[in-house]
Amino acid sequence: MAKHRASGDDQLTRQGVIETPGAAYWSVDDSRWPAVRPDLPAHLVDLLAPPIVVGVARVPVTSRLTPPAGIATADLPAPLAVPAPAIQPVPVPPAPAVPPPITPVASVAPVELVAPVAPSAAAPAEPAPPPPAPAAPRPVPTPPPNPRPVPAPPHEPRPVPGPPAAPRRNATTGPAATGRTAGQRRTRGSRPAPPGHIRPRRLTPPRPGAFIWWTPRGSPLPATPSPVASAGMTVVHPIARAWITTGGTGAQNYDEFADDAEITAIIEANPHSALGIEMPHRAPESQGKSFLDALPDAVARLAEAKADGSYTPAEQVVVLYRISAPGDEPAYGLFAMVDTDQISTRADEPGLVIRNEDVFIAKVRERVALAESLGHLLSPVLLLQTGRGDELHAALAAATEAAGAPAATDTDQAGRTHAIWLLGPGPEQDELTGLAGGGDLVVADGNHRSLAAQTGGLSRFLAVVTTPDSVAIQPYNRLVSELTTTPDELLDRLGTAGAEVEPIDGPVEVPAAGGTVHLRLPDHGYAVRLPGAADDRLENLDHALVERLLLRDALGLDPGDKRITYVGGDYPASWLTEEVDAGRAELAILIAPVTVADFVAVNLAREKMPRKSTWFTPKARGGLVVAELPR
Repeated sequence: MAKHRASGDDQLTRQGVIETPGAAYWSVDDSRWPAVRPDLPAHLVDLLAPPIVVGVARVPVTSRLTPPAGIATADLPAPLAVPAPAIQPVPVPPAPAVPPPITPVASVAPVELVAPVAPSAAAPAEPAPPPPAPAAPRPVPTPPPNPRPVPAPPHEPRPVPGPPAAPRRNATTGPAATGRTAGQRRTRGSRPAPPGHIRPRRLTPPRPGAFIWWTPRGSPLPATPSPVASAGMTVVHPIARAWITTGGTGAQNYDEFADDAEITAIIEANPHSALGIEMPHRAPESQGKSFLDALPDAVARLAEAKADGSYTPAEQVVVLYRISAPGDEPAYGLFAMVDTDQISTRADEPGLVIRNEDVFIAKVRERVALAESLGHLLSPVLLLQTGRGDELHAALAAATEAAGAPAATDTDQAGRTHAIWLLGPGPEQDELTGLAGGGDLVVADGNHRSLAAQTGGLSRFLAVVTTPDSVAIQPYNRLVSELTTTPDELLDRLGTAGAEVEPIDGPVEVPAAGGTVHLRLPDHGYAVRLPGAADDRLENLDHALVERLLLRDALGLDPGDKRITYVGGDYPASWLTEEVDAGRAELAILIAPVTVADFVAVNLAREKMPRKSTWFTPKARGGLVVAELPR
């Protein structure tokens, strides 16, 4: 074997969170060529001449794909902290005859590129031709335009279970059910310390149909193919093995809460809530444990939920999803699996899934550890289909209307009804996955979960693909529990920075439009117009100005400081101002919601939104559909 180090400017090594060490690529040693060459037909001699680059993909030393014996440890790349999306290989065209199997990696069973074909009696094998002249140039084959083969579904998938006679439970959970009064002291659980080393998820050998790039001796490698799906292919797939709720397990996603005490209250009121698995250290019986120490409790709770009938299994399904409320138009979505290697965060990074916000890496580490421990995904990433949204919306509306009684329903804290229907293999499933993957998919909710899928080495992640007509953007506000200066000094610093500060007479509400933010301090409310940067759309967003000028410059707080709480649009302005009036916080920052035009413009430019700047509603509910990960 010969070893080839990836170049330092390889774009896949620059993930923007943790610098990835150089990767190693492997090729067949020239020493094997004399033994293989005499048995090859003439048309394969040029094609198979060494070096043959096999499996052009990252090989973390912590995975099963270990390098061959005899390679010095110091010569190996370090474990990847944030694995890059896997590069898909190009399928080898069928050939009438092939060489004996080649083993590219010693620790993996020999991989036969094509099964050896024995010569028949009617057509004896031709003798090997003489070696070609040394000066004869060898053409470089071009990779095919559709590099990712789509695996076919199993021949005999398990039947999709029909809806139960009646859901066992239909729990209403959320802030409204916590019973906390305005006079209670808000207790925030201590955030778990960032975990140390988290074992990367085990990687499996290349799936059948994975391809190999061939390049003649001395010829350069072909350009890396784009992972963007081509016509006739989709990046959205059925869930190979799903666990479907029978009622009562639905929950808000773990990051929708302004107060960790609310999570504990919800789990205490409904022990079947998926929050007990997603946030195991907040369950009443796990209080006092860190997130990592409580992971065995999460594993036990999921196993119990599967055993007691809270979930029922299904295979090769997508799940129709409808959210409805009196007086509102229904929202639609599709539970499915989406290719992780489609995630793009820069204009020069190809992919259909656009992640658009900066993240807190400690939260990402927790999600990686949870998925590794459970082997399941409970909370979906909410993806907005921007290319064929209208078609998908109409198709989902028609499919749910024709589907009959739902398999399960759940009611959220705002009184909205979440209903799901299972859809097995067939033309309708193919049509819906094609529409769901038919254009750019913007991450509307779940930036941490999508990055955790990359970091954990998952080939696909659980998602709900929804439509622009199904969602709205609500305000995303901030609470500061403790100021680093006096209120008067804070206002003076803002004025010195060029802000216009005016007192507010009356209740402090969310601003009606962007350009001005409202502050509620213990003594009064203020309207503050922060100075923007010239001709910079992203830096002039209100959330970016608040993060830079108010939190960082005036208060000296990093966006991840524990004194800052990010409060989504489910909480009214009155709730934030009451927190200040009751002494549980010293500053409330109310910010107008980001406009759809700004959101789309930032995403199309592959720029990142400021942290916690978009609160899409309604949100996909966790714990309704659980995806089991391949082991």
